[in-house]
Amino acid sequence: MTSIGINAFRDCSGLTSITIGNSVTSIGESAFLGCSGLTSITIPNSVTSIGDYTFQYCSGLTSITIPESVTSIGKEAFSWCSGLTSITIPNSVTSIGESAFYGCSNITDVYCYAEEVPTTGNDVFKDSSISSATLHVLASAIELYKNTEPWNQFKEIVALPEQCQKPTIVYKAGSLQFRCETEGVKYVYSIASSGESTNGTINLGTTFTVSVYATREGYKNSETATAIIDMSTVGDVNGDGLISIADVTALVNLILGRN
Repeated sequence: MTSIGINAFRDCSGLTSITIGNSVTSIGESAFLGCSGLTSITIPNSVTSIGDYTFQYCSGLTSITIPESVTSIGKEAFSWCSGLTSITIPNSVTSIGESAFYGCSNITDVYCYAEEVPTTGNDVFKDSSISSATLHVLASAIELYKNTEPWNQFKEIVALPEQCQKPTIVYKAGSLQFRCETEGVKYVYSIASSGESTNGTINLGTTFTVSVYATREGYKNSETATAIIDMSTVGDVNGDGLISIADVTALVNLILGRN
């Protein structure tokens, strides 16, 4: 599935949680309008825009994080989400539609990572609580937001924590190595192998996909780095002088921490 259509789940007031798959690139107008019982929504990085009225009257939502793939937020997309207290807007967003957060009367914090102030339609935060809320922006952009409506209507504008640098992934001498320019980070990673099942037998694949991001207390998590490791090109892992399935097994044991 690549899209969720117009009015797809409109007024499904008993719906409490939604996880949207990574293949979805668009969410249609009013797709979740009136889902008042909705308390959790996960929007994947594949989505590029949030349509008009998409989450209007979703009064059960308390926080929303817009993924870094989204470039625009539609007209009244989150209007009358009266339970919303926290909003995270990524650097990728360049425009926010008219009345997008109209009537969000309990906002306490907005985290906006956009280096350039997003363009906004009329009444983006009208009848919301931004006069008593805090806007968190990049330190270098504080003055820009202080001089731009409606952002300058927040009670306070403060600097965001610095973001960890995106790590690099290196496969060398039978081990995976993660590196990051930000010091003192921890790495959160996942490794998936390709394969197929025939009659209950699992044939180990020769390709592994590695994903990793860097995290550090007091910093924003880095962007996720990914790499594909093809065992047919990395060569002899177990040191027996041959390139074979035994090398794949050796890499699997390495990943699982086996001797």
